[in-house]
Amino acid sequence: MRARLWWRLATCTPGASLVIALVVAITACLLTAWPRLLQQVGLDEVNHRITATPPTVRALRATVPGWPVPVPDWADMLRTELGSLAASAGEELRDALGAPVIVLEGVSTPILGSGGPTDLATRSLRVRVDPDIGERVRLVEGDLPGPAAYDPAFESAYSALLSEGRFEEFEAIVTSPDLPPSEVMISAASAARLGLAVGEVVQLPAFWSNGLVRVVGLFEAVDPDDPYWQAQVSVLRPLVVDDPQRGLLATATVYPNPGTLRWIGSLEGAEGVTTTQLWFPVEPRATDAGALLTDLRDLTSRSVPLAGLASSPSVEFSSDLTDVLERALSIWSSTEAVLTVALAGPVGVTFALLSLTVRLAVTRRRATLALAAARGGSPWLLRGALAAEGMLLGFPAAALGAGAATLAIPGAVLAGHYLAAGAAGLAPAAFLAVSPIPSLRPTRSDLGARASSRWRWVGEVGVAALAAGAVYLLLDRGVAADAATAGVDPVAAAAPFLIAVTVALLVARLFPVLLRAVHAITRRRRDLAPFLGSARAIREGSSGLATLLAVVVGLSITVFSTTMQTTVDRGVSATARGAVGADVRLAGPYYTADDLAAIRAVDGVASLTEVVELPRMPLVEVAGSGSAVDRQSRRVAVVAVDTATLAATQRGVAGAVALPPGMAGLVDGRVPVLLAAGQQVTEGVELELLLEQRVPITVVGRAPDAVGLASGDSWAIADLGLLREVSGQRLPARIVLVGLAEGTDPDAALAGLGDAVGGRGTITSPTADEADFLASPSAAALQRGFGIAVVVAAVQVVFAVVLALVLAAPVRARLLAVLRTLGISARDARRLVWWETVPAVVVAAPVGAALGLALPYLVRATVDLRPFTGGDGQPPIAHDWLPLVGVVGGAAVVTVGAVLVAGAIARRLSRDVLRMGDDAV
Repeated sequence: MRARLWWRLATCTPGASLVIALVVAITACLLTAWPRLLQQVGLDEVNHRITATPPTVRALRATVPGWPVPVPDWADMLRTELGSLAASAGEELRDALGAPVIVLEGVSTPILGSGGPTDLATRSLRVRVDPDIGERVRLVEGDLPGPAAYDPAFESAYSALLSEGRFEEFEAIVTSPDLPPSEVMISAASAARLGLAVGEVVQLPAFWSNGLVRVVGLFEAVDPDDPYWQAQVSVLRPLVVDDPQRGLLATATVYPNPGTLRWIGSLEGAEGVTTTQLWFPVEPRATDAGALLTDLRDLTSRSVPLAGLASSPSVEFSSDLTDVLERALSIWSSTEAVLTVALAGPVGVTFALLSLTVRLAVTRRRATLALAAARGGSPWLLRGALAAEGMLLGFPAAALGAGAATLAIPGAVLAGHYLAAGAAGLAPAAFLAVSPIPSLRPTRSDLGARASSRWRWVGEVGVAALAAGAVYLLLDRGVAADAATAGVDPVAAAAPFLIAVTVALLVARLFPVLLRAVHAITRRRRDLAPFLGSARAIREGSSGLATLLAVVVGLSITVFSTTMQTTVDRGVSATARGAVGADVRLAGPYYTADDLAAIRAVDGVASLTEVVELPRMPLVEVAGSGSAVDRQSRRVAVVAVDTATLAATQRGVAGAVALPPGMAGLVDGRVPVLLAAGQQVTEGVELELLLEQRVPITVVGRAPDAVGLASGDSWAIADLGLLREVSGQRLPARIVLVGLAEGTDPDAALAGLGDAVGGRGTITSPTADEADFLASPSAAALQRGFGIAVVVAAVQVVFAVVLALVLAAPVRARLLAVLRTLGISARDARRLVWWETVPAVVVAAPVGAALGLALPYLVRATVDLRPFTGGDGQPPIAHDWLPLVGVVGGAAVVTVGAVLVAGAIARRLSRDVLRMGDDAV
């Protein structure tokens, strides 16, 4: 009997059951996909940051003074020990480590004698030993170097002479001009620039050798793009420095036979400063960012014994990848927090709409339930049957949706990803179990409102208290101190939805008051539809809470997403512009007058400012005079700029320094400077800058920051032309800031500037930095996440409006049937349908928009947005009103369309029945 009753209940409304299952499946799919997407975004962000970090920066490296144990298999000994070290690392780090690299490097030593290109003031060679160099290069001329004759002589002399104190005889052996030169190979490009050829012998200053070196081979890289070469300065190409005092200084690297060790120490200046460099490349293969950071911290926090090193019993490895991972995790955490705020509202609305769907199912089987109750079915039996049906509908649908999300989005399967989907599967059973059991006696829904109003007030006050408590806790806590490990704060995730529910409840309380005022106006008019529509809206006002909530959340999420995207974009732009200091920044070798003229001639260049950085210059306070003079010195970074053009060049840069007038001329015979606000100087003392000579200065102003020019609080800004004149130094500029004219194409300008300086140095612009951020997985996730939240919210608004109208269809059908017999027009019938939803939408829409404008301020106060922008402080909330008006207008169009579509559906559902009951009057 019970089985037959349950089967009859379950199959009497298959359409409603199908809708419940479909809603649960979609909800479970979204709730499962969301955390998996965030996890994947986090891993993508970490690997993106690792990839964007130069291999030399992210490598796990150690530098040890001295050289390895001088045995024939020294390289194999070190490889074995480094392999054991890698095997002892954590699993996540171990999988990311590449093959170890071992390099022995000496200092740069000048080639003695004349020769070489006439434009070079000096030619120097740096000796480097790499046991694996033969695998990285190919010979283009000559042969590989053989073992140095010096080493065997050294070993025999060491054992036979030095131990006996016969130093003069030892020196005569190792410095004999009859000793063959040591063989080396050099890159073809370096040999051409330094004027060296195969077979040529040059001499280097040396202590315990004759210093003779023969070039026996020229090589080129097998793979010039191999990250290995980024760590090898002056190998494939010589390093040429333009010294303003001495001219061009060229340094190249040569490789002797890998078996040659101690010969490097014989070179003048190399004794005691030869280093052994060890490093592991780190590849972007992270699958657990937190574990990778933990493994890296663990390995870099301990000393590692290496028996293969002669000069050090243990070494400590380090890597800048720790900072990269911390920043990536901070960005991930902030992305997760912001997107969770955007998702929390739609998730809550989803469960509210699911309750409406369940209510629709119960309403559709009202007669069946009432008849079962009238024939003796107990409330517990009926509720149990409904709950069982809800579980049979909910859990398979939730499993189907969660499984689809799991298959669609790869990644680790974690139990936490399926908790929300499980809640979605349980929701139909819970909602069906607590639904009121209808009776055969028809009742009016508005007559029982007063009986339940007390409990309604208790619930509403409870929700408001929870919202106020969540906001208080968030504001009292402030921005999370450790965003990299904070994760999603449940309070921060729940607060926006609680606020939205509180606002919707407040609107629901005020809604009847507004409707009564409208109804009072319509009573004095002869138009039937407004009068009857407002009367029915007042009577059924409590049924529109879900619609109110959906519209409030939908509009708030739309405005919130647009505002947050604008805030992040403008914060990134401001930080990038501040880091560059102008529209374009050129940094590289010294820029000559011809270079500056070529830069000015580029189309679109409106202004140009030379910048000369003089780090750690002594700033001296001189007190007293004669023999009682007292000098107190400190170090500051002196930044000399063209003060006449700086303001124009830095136009539009947030936080740009404002220079006092008159800095281009002497003030009482002294150079005026703008000093950092953090620098304190004694009143009444004279100030000097020690360059190559003393430069008297006077402080004419202070500033907290010098964006694009200097960082920290130890700097002084002076006029470049005046400083050149007073100091007598050339002070050539290595940095040039360029301001572009309005409407100039940045890409075209960058290309023109690159041509103007012949491709030398580095050219950066804010647009390039912004593009780098927008290319990151987190930036893309923000854009996609906001878009998904807006689409989901729009769908929910449409669904809420349709459900509200479908729920009211039976009552409306009887009413319209009566009105049609009385001659109501089709136009008034449509207007009556619109009155069921339009007033709620009109009241809730501006409230939702206002809430959307307020939520970003709560997020800014509680979520660290600095990882997005890279700035020192939280970015200000920015509103771009044109996009805001556009998205709000789009939301209004969607809502109006939903009302029209739902109205059409409702009219189709209205059957011509002529049966009057209390609900129809």
